[in-house]
Amino acid sequence: MVGPVIEMGVGKPVRLKTRHMTPSMRVGLLELMLTISVMLSPAFAQPEAPSSVVRNYKPITERERLEWFLVSTTGPSSLFGAGPLSAGLSTAFNNPEEYGPHWEGFGKRYGMRLMGVSTGECD
Repeated sequence: MVGPVIEMGVGKPVRLKTRHMTPSMRVGLLELMLTISVMLSPAFAQPEAPSSVVRNYKPITERERLEWFLVSTTGPSSLFGAGPLSAGLSTAFNNPEEYGPHWEGFGKRYGMRLMGVSTGECD
């Protein structure tokens, strides 16, 4: 079986050696590669600067601010997307080491991320 090949553009292709990696390291590497590919997709590109000032600007209301906070903190994309991905990557690389590379450590990392997101959205 031939391992993954990374084309460097000059000379011979470089083989990524994965036979000495533990299964959790392989999962972490796969998650990292997936995250990088998603971040490099056009969906994350910066939008062009607006050509004119918005004429009908209306400030956000208190209710809209509360709804935004709740959705961005406890919405599906945060709870079931970015949260588990972030905690999974941190668990795969055992960072921080105090939590350990197991399910209990994953839970602590997930809770730490959720707390950070919720306090960060309160600004």
